[in-house]
Amino acid sequence: MTEVTGFGVDVARTVPHARVVSRTTNVVDYLQFNLHSPSLQDVRVRRAMAMAIDRQKLASAVYRGTLVPSDSVQLDPAYQTARHVPAYNAAAAAAILRPKHLTVELAIASAWRNSASAAVQIASQLEAAGVTVHIRSYTEAEFWGPKDRGGVLESAHYDLALTSWSPALDPDRSYLFGCTATPPGGGNSMFFCDPAYDRDEARGARNYDPAVRAPFYRAAGRILIDRLPVLPLGFERRTYIVSESLAGFKPNPLGRDYWNAWQLNRP
Repeated sequence: MTEVTGFGVDVARTVPHARVVSRTTNVVDYLQFNLHSPSLQDVRVRRAMAMAIDRQKLASAVYRGTLVPSDSVQLDPAYQTARHVPAYNAAAAAAILRPKHLTVELAIASAWRNSASAAVQIASQLEAAGVTVHIRSYTEAEFWGPKDRGGVLESAHYDLALTSWSPALDPDRSYLFGCTATPPGGGNSMFFCDPAYDRDEARGARNYDPAVRAPFYRAAGRILIDRLPVLPLGFERRTYIVSESLAGFKPNPLGRDYWNAWQLNRP
């Protein structure tokens, strides 16, 4: 069993005596904005950048179906707001962005999940809208490293970053977007802060009944879409090439490949 991504999926489908197994996980890929960057503090700029990026094309052309486009950072539909990220509209994006003559750095972890190819496409689409983009590639240790070691995200050494998050199935996202969750105490390396978001998250966390807490998390999700500290690209659809002689392989939504190791067997 081997995980495959990008064009590796196309190759995997041609391998004899093997099958391709896929499962959508709760791991969400996104483009995040450094809200300390002066050029990105205006939400109208962030929304225009969202309009400049064709996320459907990114999912099909680069990720080859291993990314399921989404406007939400919640996999469970019960916690997803009905509000949407601005749809792809290259002309509208250019009308807003071209007069601003923006230059931004797009940081990636070069060896991670087709980042280099995805960054090229994202940069090309932003540049078509009038934004100059410099792609900066880092090792995974540099990119996701802790603040006290100069980690790119936690130290805010970027404008845009292509990254992901692997949350628990619980809908709480305060540790990622909360005002007090900035590094090194949390994952908020966008440096986003909205008291209304924090209130909705806290109200949701005080309840255990999904029907009671869901409206609070949907309200929090609406704030994320309105303020756009991150542009969700989609949920990772983990895809594997598996020998036809291996039975019992069942990837789960948490991206745990061997959670049912006791059930794996060969005939």
